[in-house]
Amino acid sequence: GQTDQLKMITNHVKSATGDSSISQEDILNWIDHGNGIPSNQRFWTLDPIDGTKGFLRGDQYAICLALIEGGDVKIGIIACPALEIDGSVGHLFVAEKGQGAWRKSLHDDTTSFTRIRVD
Repeated sequence: GQTDQLKMITNHVKSATGDSSISQEDILNWIDHGNGIPSNQRFWTLDPIDGTKGFLRGDQYAICLALIEGGDVKIGIIACPALEIDGSVGHLFVAEKGQGAWRKSLHDDTTSFTRIRVD
């Protein structure tokens, strides 16, 4: 559920930033801090339902989160709860600028992130 997604996002942000003191509450506060006015500072931007029509139909949609620094996307996180890949439904995608991208099941805590790439 949402708590599991928040936990995964928080853990990845901790890992990506090297700051183990970041809490789930910090993530939520950063998300709430946004006011829609871009700046040259560091901020998070959230699209809670990317694909509203798909969501309403019970089809494909995504929850998108990005860390912006100086106008550049540094971290992108996309949760796709209805996306099926290899028989598994629900996936989390994480990308860090210059470092790569990874995928993980939203529903299987025993699996780790798998590196993904475009050939």
